[in-house]
Amino acid sequence: MATGSANVTATGGTAPYTYLWSNGAITTNIIGLTAGTYTITVTDTNGCIAIDSIIVSQPQGSLALSTTQSNILCFGNNTGQIDLTVSGGTGTYTYLWSNSATIQDLLNLVVGTYSVSVTDSNGCTATTSATITEPLAALALSTTQVDVLCNGNNTGSIDLSVTGGT
Repeated sequence: MATGSANVTATGGTAPYTYLWSNGAITTNIIGLTAGTYTITVTDTNGCIAIDSIIVSQPQGSLALSTTQSNILCFGNNTGQIDLTVSGGTGTYTYLWSNSATIQDLLNLVVGTYSVSVTDSNGCTATTSATITEPLAALALSTTQVDVLCNGNNTGSIDLSVTGGT
């Protein structure tokens, strides 16, 4: 993205001055620059020349987001977690989650999809989301029993059925 700019102020010599940038611009202020080195040649009315360079830099990498989530283990709990990792961009990051949280990582989450928008100190923004899940139903037990038919025998039984959970 070409969002860089450079500005030169000439002093000394005899005005008026002429300006020539290495990209062909002939003004004191150039905009729409990509990262790189730009050279300015300033000539005064007597033909005296001054040359200088400016380096327009950019962040080391684009703002990038990744998440690691911990889903809810027991139906109906609020134990979900999202760990957000941010890389690239510039400077300090700000966070805005879909649940209005403004911190990097989320804890004590219920089932749902959570999206986050991260902005760096240059105003560059990236978004991502993560979905917290849980078992489809609570853990439940049911039994069917068969009683002992005759005193002292071992003919009784219990049939246990487990549903829900994971």
